[in-house]
Amino acid sequence: MKYLQITKQALVVLLAAAVFTSCDKKKEVEEVTSGQGRTTIKLVEGGAVEDQVVSVKAIDFIPDPQTLEVIDIRRDAQNSDELNKTVVVTIKDDTSALRIYNDSLVAHGGTPVDAFPGNWYTTDASTPKTGGDGGTYAVTFAPGVFAKQLKITIPNAQLLDPSTTYGLAFTIESVSPETFISYTRSLIITIGAKNIYDGIYQVEGNFIHPVYNGPFGTSSTGGPLEVAMITTGANTCSRLGVAPADIADYDGFIFWLTAANGGPGLTGFSNVFPAYSVDPSTNAVTIYALPGSANSVTWNNYGSTFDPVTHNFTMHYGYNGTRKIDETWTYLRPR
Repeated sequence: MKYLQITKQALVVLLAAAVFTSCDKKKEVEEVTSGQGRTTIKLVEGGAVEDQVVSVKAIDFIPDPQTLEVIDIRRDAQNSDELNKTVVVTIKDDTSALRIYNDSLVAHGGTPVDAFPGNWYTTDASTPKTGGDGGTYAVTFAPGVFAKQLKITIPNAQLLDPSTTYGLAFTIESVSPETFISYTRSLIITIGAKNIYDGIYQVEGNFIHPVYNGPFGTSSTGGPLEVAMITTGANTCSRLGVAPADIADYDGFIFWLTAANGGPGLTGFSNVFPAYSVDPSTNAVTIYALPGSANSVTWNNYGSTFDPVTHNFTMHYGYNGTRKIDETWTYLRPR
């Protein structure tokens, strides 16, 4: 009984503390989100620095200049007098936030992003950057302006490694004259270069083999199957199975194993690394061994094509002269 009595007293104290704390937190959130009627500067789609909010950007793998809008800054003015003031927002190239983000990726088994080299892009003259890597951008809101975008221009995306994801981080550091800064003040941008063939495709096909032959990828033969075409150059891709994930040896293509051959079920061959090159003038596709791979077969081509209208592939290829794969790749979505 004594134990219960003490527990009840403790509960009363804890409940009172919880009520007090929740009221205090509510007040704090109201101050942060509303600014109590003050003019507020914020990043659209941003978050608190510790939230590590990420926005994914993609650019074409081409040598021509491309301009990319990386962040959108807003001024929520208290009134027309405040809107008609000139305000300068200082935004930090937050290399520290990017480093923390990478540490988190590694801790969870992911692959860290590379810092986007400062000499691979330029900034707009209206939002000048000083200080190089880790420096700051100056974004000026002229009277009456409530939205400004920070843009970068990438002169030649083919400097990027298409197998690598790059990152930039932005954090609002200060505002002049002093203005309330929202908690949505930080945003991490990841950038990847992709050619027009890059994406996720659904695959159905037929495998002609002396032992393992027949359809695969249909509803009764392991489908639907998805593969990712991954940019390796301006007109080249490698291929990676996305589903099913339980086929450990799938490094190029898979097929349906019949009951007579130990199935039914999906399987794949190891040491088979096809790569794909598209002739942009004819849309003909050539299958070859992925450079640097431990490829164990000789690839043969029988007239594969890419349709730029539907974004689909019709594949006819094989290996070692006696094996043939006929496939239809239906484009589903960006990777």
